[in-house]
Amino acid sequence: MTENNPSRTASVVAASLVYLRGDSRVGDLISDDTVRYCRQFLRSAGCERLLRLAEHPRLRGAVRLLERVTLPGIMLHYAVRKRFLRDCARADRLPRRLPLRADQLPPPRLQLIGRAVRPSAVEVAGNPRARSAIMRVAEKTGA
Repeated sequence: MTENNPSRTASVVAASLVYLRGDSRVGDLISDDTVRYCRQFLRSAGCERLLRLAEHPRLRGAVRLLERVTLPGIMLHYAVRKRFLRDCARADRLPRRLPLRADQLPPPRLQLIGRAVRPSAVEVAGNPRARSAIMRVAEKTGA
């Protein structure tokens, strides 16, 4: 956000509310006054193009498709990150019958610190979006 200019996030939220007002499933949850204020905000912020996109009826299918494509990608990213940490915390897999002592095995690249941490009830009360967060911590080793 720059001086006397709204943030991009505020513009996207306002455009999202205008867009969702036209959705038959959730449109009733957004008041007409809210949509009017959002439209006014977008016009005054110089975001007419974003407002036109949000109000365009033919783009609803494209937005739904983008939503369906993006969300599974995010979930895949979380799974890949979790697997990466797990694999890096294990020593390299060597053939079973390879005659090596434990001190000759290559050390793992990462050391997992503790277990996966979920947000506390107090944190979720302060930030409801945090309820799905999981924090995993790893430390680089000398390898």
